Amino acid sequence: MKVLWSFLLVLTIVLTACEKNINLDLQSTPPQLVVNGWVTNVPANVPAAAHFPTIKYTTGFVVKLTTTADYYTTDSTPAASGATVTITGSDSPSVKRILTEIPASGIYLGAPNTVGKAGATYYLTVQYKGQTYTAQDILDSIPPIDSVQQKPSTSGKAGYRLTYYTHNIAGVHYYLLKFYKNDSLLNSNTSVTDASTQYVNPNVTELPAQSPYLYQITDRSRFELYSISQPVYNYYNQLAQQLSISGSGGGFSSVFVTIPANVQGNVSNALGFFEASMYWVMTDTLK
Repeated sequence: MKVLWSFLLVLTIVLTACEKNINLDLQSTPPQLVVNGWVTNVPANVPAAAHFPTIKYTTGFVVKLTTTADYYTTDSTPAASGATVTITGSDSPSVKRILTEIPASGIYLGAPNTVGKAGATYYLTVQYKGQTYTAQDILDSIPPIDSVQQKPSTSGKAGYRLTYYTHNIAGVHYYLLKFYKNDSLLNSNTSVTDASTQYVNPNVTELPAQSPYLYQITDRSRFELYSISQPVYNYYNQLAQQLSISGSGGGFSSVFVTIPANVQGNVSNALGFFEASMYWVMTDTLK
């Protein structure tokens, strides 16, 4: 017994002596520019308003510039103020749209009531602190939402499932879908809902988009349909994968602070994305 106690005492001393506090020296890295840019066919610029709702938008051209922060930073990313932001388009190549910044906000707006045109390619140039950043995206033309179908749920839960339909057109197209109930976006900010690639099928005249959520009588529903290009579609897919593993700290406002790896966008020498989208919406009240 004495031998056993002596052994345990020596083992305890050895293990205690081996304890050592290790402080990780995580060096700060130079901040990178983060671009969130949209061109839409509507002056309200719904995509931008979804992420920065405190601003009243009257233009289809909106760019938000921020810079990255250290990995453990809990504050929001700093605004990149004082940049020169221009957008040109293949619809009018000689027109150079110089966006105006809301003072000290990092949000740059086009002229009121200017919108993107279907089928045009738009080119973004950002000059910030001696560096130039560029991106381009095409505003794909898609038909508006033409109808919605309301059916009782067959899952055993009370409620109604809504399916929205859009006319099928030739070619390969990419879509971003957003579903609302009573003005609240039902997609959580740790996921991104985007549709699969749609291929033309001569036997299918309508493309269905079924809401994954149930609605009750008197609920107000809203469905938003966005056209997106393949690079932006890939960006959203990467973003969805990152947010699915990063927990509740995700979301567009903090995505480049809280996730372990940055999502590859379509902006040269910068993080983020530049998106040109045709936007359609349908609203309804269940009866």
